[in-house]
Amino acid sequence: MKPSLHPCMLVPLILTGMPPAEAADLRVPADYATIQAAVDAAASGDTIHIAPGVYVEQTWIHQKNLSLIGQPGTILRAFPGMAPGIPGVNRGKSIVFIGDYSVVTIKDLCFEGDQLGGQNTDVLVGVDFDTAGGSVEKCRFTGFREKTPGPVGGAAIRFWSGDDGATRFPAEVRDTTITDCYTGIRIQGADDVINYDVTLVDNTVTGVGLTKASDPLQGIHTKDGTTGLVARNTISGFAYDGPVGPGLHPIPFGILRVSRNDKPLPPMTFEDNVLRSNQVHLAFFKAADSIVRNNTFEGNFPLIEDAPGQIVQTAAGLWFSGADVQAVGNRFSDLPQGIRLAAQGDDFLGDATDAMLIDNRFCEVNTALFTEPGASYTEQGTLTCPWPDPELDITSAVNLSWPGMDEGFVVESALSVDGPWARVPATPVLRDGRNAVSVATDGAGQYFRLVQP
Repeated sequence: MKPSLHPCMLVPLILTGMPPAEAADLRVPADYATIQAAVDAAASGDTIHIAPGVYVEQTWIHQKNLSLIGQPGTILRAFPGMAPGIPGVNRGKSIVFIGDYSVVTIKDLCFEGDQLGGQNTDVLVGVDFDTAGGSVEKCRFTGFREKTPGPVGGAAIRFWSGDDGATRFPAEVRDTTITDCYTGIRIQGADDVINYDVTLVDNTVTGVGLTKASDPLQGIHTKDGTTGLVARNTISGFAYDGPVGPGLHPIPFGILRVSRNDKPLPPMTFEDNVLRSNQVHLAFFKAADSIVRNNTFEGNFPLIEDAPGQIVQTAAGLWFSGADVQAVGNRFSDLPQGIRLAAQGDDFLGDATDAMLIDNRFCEVNTALFTEPGASYTEQGTLTCPWPDPELDITSAVNLSWPGMDEGFVVESALSVDGPWARVPATPVLRDGRNAVSVATDGAGQYFRLVQP
């Protein structure tokens, strides 16, 4: 804990140019009995270290930039009758609530919801960022839902900002495991500005499987005011088999990106994700210039029907709208539909126009590409199983090497000893103590030289 300063001391301190106080390390429970007590004592830049143990409490962080760091065995657990984040404004019941423009790092902590959504109405949340940002790293979340499926929401991590000014926050979740939750990660900003720069990478998000819960079921859900990267995540088990009809069934998606006010969305990049056994794996609407690259879409739960043969929810691998979307190098298997291009001409879904569908692969997919009337696209390199056998390509090449201790050199080539010389686009690798490159020659005579830029 840092010493406090009397207001009368501020002027001489500033005039004499004293450096700012160094960041402090506060420890729970060694220095402070509760996490909240440590937060209250901390100043921006401080780190709160939480020892192994079970902490049945809520924590609020306002107008402070902090780090909360746990250890193996550090558990933050929900309990019945939790208080809302902001009474009358944010009714979510959160284990950790972060607000008022704070930026906070949460790391190496386990959050247990204990399926207490029914005893914490509106929505049970693990970490809630409200007009705030930060990162969640190497954490575990489980049980943010009701014990008996019903209407009460549950989410492991939420980011929300209604700030329509210039404030942009990081919204980062890395190396985190989320299980047994209605929603894994939800991020929403304001309508007309970008509030959150999104980085969701290397996470595992698992739903509850087929459920009759009427709260929306989504692994990752991003809305207005967000842009960024969703990569290398494994998402599975988001599906619904309860009653259907207007307002009676949720939206079961592995990843969903949609505006709350039917507005166009900034682009997002989805790459190297694995989506398994969701009713709809990945869907986004009116998000022009988005990129869907090198993802795997495998299997899904049955379609939702309100009568035999009367479908009310599409089951697909990838479903999208927006202009100039690129879907490149994705793999689809065991699905009723692979890619679905929306073009319903309405304000909600919008139209897919000038989509680029390149080098996608489909195996055991009933309909590889379904296009609604009005959608436009270019398709090339599509493959369906069985895949053709690969062809072996043999190219003439020359192997060049120089001592490994000589660093910072590049290879240049020319067709004549008099030039012109051009750098060879190859990166040396260290082999047997020597820097080595292999350069295709195509049978033509070439000259090579080693230069140091």
